[in-house]
Amino acid sequence: MGRAVGPIVDRILDVPVTRFAGSLLDILDNVEYSRVGVDATDDPIHRLRYEAYLRDQAIGADFNGPLSDDLDRTPNAMSFGVHIDHELVSSIRLHYVSSAQPYGPSLTTTPDVIQPLLDRGQTFIDPSHFTADHKASIAYPALPFLTLRLAVMAAVHYRADWLLSLVRPEHTAFYRRVFQAEELSDVRVYPGLAFPVQLYGANVPATLAATLRRYPFFMSTPEERSDLFSTIGSRLSGGATDAVDSETNAERHFLLSSDPINVDATADRFSITREALAQTLGLGRSALGRKDRATARKSQQRLRELLEIVSIVREWAGSDLAAMSWYRATPIPAFGGRTAEAVVKDGNGHLVREYLDHLAIGGYA
Repeated sequence: MGRAVGPIVDRILDVPVTRFAGSLLDILDNVEYSRVGVDATDDPIHRLRYEAYLRDQAIGADFNGPLSDDLDRTPNAMSFGVHIDHELVSSIRLHYVSSAQPYGPSLTTTPDVIQPLLDRGQTFIDPSHFTADHKASIAYPALPFLTLRLAVMAAVHYRADWLLSLVRPEHTAFYRRVFQAEELSDVRVYPGLAFPVQLYGANVPATLAATLRRYPFFMSTPEERSDLFSTIGSRLSGGATDAVDSETNAERHFLLSSDPINVDATADRFSITREALAQTLGLGRSALGRKDRATARKSQQRLRELLEIVSIVREWAGSDLAAMSWYRATPIPAFGGRTAEAVVKDGNGHLVREYLDHLAIGGYA
C-alpha cells in the first residue's frame, strides 16, 4: 500500500517528506484495511470496540450488550478494521451523510448544525467509534493517523464537502492541528456514552491540499478507494465518486493549491515589509522584490513552510502575530535552542514541521 501511494507523493510533493511522514509511508506497506458487514456483530472489531470503550470508561462495567446502535444498520454506514502484519489494531465507523442518506452520529447529536448545511446540499464524512487495541496504541503511537486515513480516503472518494470530528473536548486540539478543523458546536451529550462530545469539521475543498502536503501518507489511489468503498457507493444515491477519474481527486485538490503564494498578502498578514519577509525566510533582501524571483521554487518553498508552520502554531498561540513571534524568537530545545526561523533559514523547514507533527500525536478520539 505504501509503495502504491509513493509514486503519487513523489510526483506531487516538491518539499522534503519529514521522517515522521516517511515512517508512516513505510508502515503502510504492512497495513491492510478490511470492510466489515453491518450484520457481523460477532466480528472482532465489535469486541475491540467494547474493550476500548470499557477501558476508557465510556460505558459501565455492567454493560453486557453488543456495542452497536441503529446507525450501524443505516444504508450509508461503513465499518472498517485496520490490520498491521495481519493483526487487528484499530477500527472505525464512517457514514457518508447527504440529503439522500441523512443518517450519522453528528446529525443525531447536532441537528441544529448539520441540518441547515444538508438543506444547502452539503455532504459529510462522519467518523465515529474510533477504537484501538491498547497494546497496539503503545507500539504504534501514530495509529490515529493510520486509522483516520480511512476517513480522508472516504472524503476524497465521495467528494464530500466536510470531514467531521465528533470527539471529546480534550481531543479537539488534534483535529485542529491535523485537519485544520473548526469548531462547529458547543459541548453535547451523545446517547449511550459517559463522556461529552463536541463537533469539529474540516472543509475539505479548503483544507485537503494542506493536509496532504503535511501528511502525504493520507494520499491514496483510485483503485484502493474503489476496493474499500465501491460496494456502498452502489447503494448511495445522489453522491458522485471518483472511481472513474484518471487523475485522483486528491491530486487535483493538491495541484490546484500550488498556485504561487502572494508575497504582498503574506507580508501584510504579518505587518512586515517584503524585505523583512525575505530575511525571515533566509533569502536575500531583494529576493521577493521581483515577480520572477518571488515565484522561484526556493522562494515559494520557504514561503509555504512559513505559512504551514504559522498555521499550526496559531492554534495554541492565538493569532498570526503571536505565532510569528514564536517562529522568530522562541528557542526550541529539540534544535539546541535555535528558533524555528533559524532552522528554516538553513533550508530545514521540514524539520520544524516534523517537530510539530510529533506534538500533534498528543490527543485523539
